[in-house]
Amino acid sequence: MVKRLFENSDKIGALSSLLCLVHCLAFPLLIGFFPFLHLAESIELLFLAVSVIAVFISVYNAPNKRSVEMRVMVISLIVLVASIALEEKIEIFHFISYVSAFTLALAHYLSFRKQRACKI
Repeated sequence: MVKRLFENSDKIGALSSLLCLVHCLAFPLLIGFFPFLHLAESIELLFLAVSVIAVFISVYNAPNKRSVEMRVMVISLIVLVASIALEEKIEIFHFISYVSAFTLALAHYLSFRKQRACKI
């Protein structure tokens, strides 16, 4: 089980980041139709926890920890966490969180592709 988590950390991280992005984009529309959806903050924390774990495992497993993908992953995660923390105070951080979630998913995807190409 743990071995699978380590092997699939980039897939899990990319999926989590994309789900976070979809959540951030769709939630304002859904809250208008379903005002009882007050679980947004706990869902955001879940996505962030999965993203932090996935980035940690991906960087730990990476043969080259200083590769562009790893740097982008770590920077995107830091920006995502900061933008989610600040989005209530300054509106622009909503959009920054969208971009950082997409960038994080892309970095995970590129890391997965690079590792898969190296194994063959």
